[in-house]
Amino acid sequence: MLTYEKAKAEVAVQVVQRWVLARLRNHRFFSLAELNRAIAGLIADLNQRPFKKLQGNRREWFERLDQPALRPLPAQRYEIATFVRCVVNIDYHVEVDHHYYSAPHSLVRQPVYARLTRFGVEILHGGKRVAAHARSHLRNKHTTLPEHMPVAHRAHLEWTPGRLLNWGASIGPGAEAIVRHLLTNRPHPEMGYRACLGLLALARKYGRERLEAACQRALVVGPLHVALSSRSSSPDWTARHRCRSNSLSGNLPNTRTCAGLTIITDPKEVTMLMQQTLSQLRNLKLDGMARAFEEQAALTASTSLSFEDRFGMVVERELAWRDTRRLERLMKAARLKNPQACIEDIDVRQSRGLDQRVVATLASCDWC
Repeated sequence: MLTYEKAKAEVAVQVVQRWVLARLRNHRFFSLAELNRAIAGLIADLNQRPFKKLQGNRREWFERLDQPALRPLPAQRYEIATFVRCVVNIDYHVEVDHHYYSAPHSLVRQPVYARLTRFGVEILHGGKRVAAHARSHLRNKHTTLPEHMPVAHRAHLEWTPGRLLNWGASIGPGAEAIVRHLLTNRPHPEMGYRACLGLLALARKYGRERLEAACQRALVVGPLHVALSSRSSSPDWTARHRCRSNSLSGNLPNTRTCAGLTIITDPKEVTMLMQQTLSQLRNLKLDGMARAFEEQAALTASTSLSFEDRFGMVVERELAWRDTRRLERLMKAARLKNPQACIEDIDVRQSRGLDQRVVATLASCDWC
């Protein structure tokens, strides 16, 4: 509707309102359907009344002018949608209404928009839909599509907790207990798949008997952190631990036979190693990598990513941090009057006489 047509539309509404209210002001209705029938009869009567200064009536003019221009209604009903701005986390999921929906892993740390409807959730990036999910109202749960997962994670779909437990039981009670420990001591069982597959690799390299003996020894020692290394040059037992009781162990036999299994049981040692790494990164002036490393250590979801993915994120964080520092340094050296100003904040109201096209051309630097 054009601006100059608004007054005419308001007058038309006023005419209909007065026509209906005046005719029905002394009537009493006992249901909404009865009232609607009375109003429909009055509207039909109003549309049939001839104009005073024009030929015809409202019904004839509608059938001649408006009705031919009408289009059929859409096949689907209109859905009210809500848009939410969010960022793809390192686990390639976005949080929407206390539920986590997957997005393509290539969009990690990039801002996206989530379009919420009654039955669906669409994730938009750059004006294009990159993911679509059925809406779920389960709090703190995940909805993940396999095509959104990295290749390393997608390969784990063929493994299930039951299959891993059966494989551990086929080796022995010690291996089964270790596998169960790796699966249950993570926020999600899938986060322990990589460690379980590492055990499988050790079984192929050193044999089932030696791996079972190593697992039984690990349960007796009471491991808190288990690091699997298939590249160990010696099959001897390497352990740094403090003696403590462990509810997992039970009364299993004590043996020194091992298959390249390194166990670090003291969480303080793990923290010291991480602090040493952070100190070395800062000494090398890699503050961006240090911050990313700290964030990954604090997020349990990052353990589900492969080493290549996590290392790539750390490197990208360092590059972004250097670009930010470089921009801040240049802005400071420029001594701008208002360094926080940007093109989007320019007031282009008509009273100022600014041409938006000229401003856009200057902003694109195509004028030089």
